[in-house]
Amino acid sequence: MRPKLIPGMVLAFSGAIAASGSREATPKNDLSCKVFPLKATLGIDLRFHSGFDVAVPFREIEGAGNNLTIRFHVTPKDHGRPPVAFAQRIDVPPIKMRYGGDVKLRGTFDLGEGTYHIDWQMQDRGGRSCSNSWDVEAALGAKERQIEVALPRDTVRYTREDPFAPEPFIRRRPDESRANVKILVNLEPQNPKATALHPLDTAWLVSIVRSIARNAHIGKLSLTAVNIRAQTVFYRQAYSDRIDFPALGRAVKTSSFGTIESNRLARRHGEAEFLTKVIRDETKDDSHPDALIFVGPKILMESNISQRDLSTMGEIDYPVFLLNYNRAWQAAPGDSIGRVVKFFDGREYTISSPRDLWNSVTEMTDRISQAKQARASGGL
Repeated sequence: MRPKLIPGMVLAFSGAIAASGSREATPKNDLSCKVFPLKATLGIDLRFHSGFDVAVPFREIEGAGNNLTIRFHVTPKDHGRPPVAFAQRIDVPPIKMRYGGDVKLRGTFDLGEGTYHIDWQMQDRGGRSCSNSWDVEAALGAKERQIEVALPRDTVRYTREDPFAPEPFIRRRPDESRANVKILVNLEPQNPKATALHPLDTAWLVSIVRSIARNAHIGKLSLTAVNIRAQTVFYRQAYSDRIDFPALGRAVKTSSFGTIESNRLARRHGEAEFLTKVIRDETKDDSHPDALIFVGPKILMESNISQRDLSTMGEIDYPVFLLNYNRAWQAAPGDSIGRVVKFFDGREYTISSPRDLWNSVTEMTDRISQAKQARASGGL
């Protein structure tokens, strides 16, 4: 069934990137619309996100059906780089009743640092068009200067809709000082009442893992993905130069996080027993990691891992960290994983912004590198 447009409805899309080409002839601007440029803001994925909102009066598109084609070029203003072209077509279903108000559309694209010029045009099936142009600057704030943006300067890319898209290959030079780390990520919602991962939860948690994997101090990584509430390990990856994000995404999409088997519910200490087993599995193998990193939201289990169980895990001669995801600045009554990290004299970081992410990963990996050097020299 084709979608029905209603007043005030927002149709969001990310323009599919196309080959750069010649610009269209100067439009007649005989189609009524209003374009609202969006500022470039740094996302948790450390890419600048920009774009536009456009409002089209319903009276302009009512009738037996129509389509709107949006084309725009984004041109870096420095270094003479060529424009990058985007295009998207929106099919408009038949509208038989006269509505007031507007149909609202949104388009987005991603940027590296720099200043860009946008030439924008929308055309309907009858050839009517409207156009606009503007500049946008993607710049780090005074307190963000140390952040390394994920896209190079003067770079334009389409907005990545899949958070599990492959990470570009990073060629790492052989270096014995690089650390091999274990990542244990608890992929579950920040809201304890939610039964499914919100897209923002997924984007933030995956972005944290990506930032660890990109860091220059990191050599190889292993990844174990769990859902503590569901008491499930749904993905494991052995040590590798890179995280297989598409495989992780497939595992997430086929997992039923909101479903907990009845026999697990019957166990009073099920969550604590599950987490205890996972930690033992991660710390009792022969891989000798340089650090164990927990990633996830704060979680308060029905019962915590007992001191006795923690003490039986043996001595861990490498640092332990927790990157605590808290995108909504929500207060939490406690944190069961934080308690485990504290037992091992670990360090906890709270991530609520892109700057938090960059600073936390940078400090953490510096500490990991220093600890590895100290062990190699007999200092630990």
